[in-house]
Parts: sequence; C-alpha cells; structure tokens
Amino acid sequence: MREELLLSVPHRQVVFTILKVLRIFSKYKRQLLEYHCQAAVQALFKYFQATTGTELHPGVMVVGVIQTSGDRINFHAHLHLLVTEGGEHQHGIFHHLVEFQNGLIAEFFFHEVFALLLRQGLISEAMVEKIAGWRNSGFSLHS
Repeated sequence: MREELLLSVPHRQVVFTILKVLRIFSKYKRQLLEYHCQAAVQALFKYFQATTGTELHPGVMVVGVIQTSGDRINFHAHLHLLVTEGGEHQHGIFHHLVEFQNGLIAEFFFHEVFALLLRQGLISEAMVEKIAGWRNSGFSLHS
C-alpha cells in the first residue's frame, strides 16, 4: 500500500472524537458519519491554512475508518484518518508541518460538526451556544 497509495512524505494518524450527547444522531442516522468525515477533512484544511497562512492540499483519507464502538462495545462514533504532515502548495511544493495543535484542530472540527447539525435541523443555535460555553466541549482530537 505504501508504495502505491501514499505520498513519500511523513504521515500521522489523527483520531476525531465526537461529543457524547451528539453521538445519538449518528447512531440512528448513519449518513451523518460520512458528513462527520467531511467535517474532519474541512477542519484539517482550515487548520493547515490558519497555521501556514496559505492554502495547502493535504493528503487526507487515503486510509479512513469510522469506528462506532468503544472498548465496552458501546456506541462510540469516532474517526481514524491517515493524514500527511503538511500539504502541497498550488505549485506542487510540499510544506511539512512538524507539529499538529490538537486543540486548534478540535476547535475547527467542533465548528464544522455544529454547522452540519444546524444545516440538518438536528440542533438549535441555542444548544450550540450552550455547548460552546462548556469548559470541555466533548470534542477531542489525538494525533
């Protein structure tokens, strides 16, 4: 797989976890899991642009897994993505990001997921504001 699919640049696994009280939506509306993947990719694009000041095109989702169970066989939707550690500029030059700021990526993911849920009519602006005020949003990211 490495020789045929992956760019010859550093990669890392990034795991996106969704707020526990929101998981119920994707338990019964599985299409949302695909949208969560799209939200994760958009969060990475926005993070790359915010940290480099330029539009980079990372290699994302060469390998992506939606996992719906946790250690206790409970419903625990989260995403595992294999991501390049950086991206290409429009001229095809790869820009390596040595460090990923998990908190900032999780914040972008938070906004992308809530935008999705608002578009779907599954959550209200008032609920988004309430959750945004929590000390811990419940969204986490590990890279």
